[in-house]
Amino acid sequence: MLIFTILMGMLILGVGYETKLSQEKWNNGVCTECGGKYRFSGATHLRNGGDYYYYSCEDCDHTIKTNILMK
Repeated sequence: MLIFTILMGMLILGVGYETKLSQEKWNNGVCTECGGKYRFSGATHLRNGGDYYYYSCEDCDHTIKTNILMK
């Protein structure tokens, strides 16, 4: 039971870390390369692994990948 609890804690921390990284990449929808605005450009689903969302800059086409859907 202790091992299960530890593994669940590690999983929760990992998901939280990925979410934080996605929010940093998103940068409030402002492209870090040119200052343009990101727009949703696609999504992929990983079998047994979740979803990835892609956003591209309207000005320079710089693309980022996040693991959460941004608004």
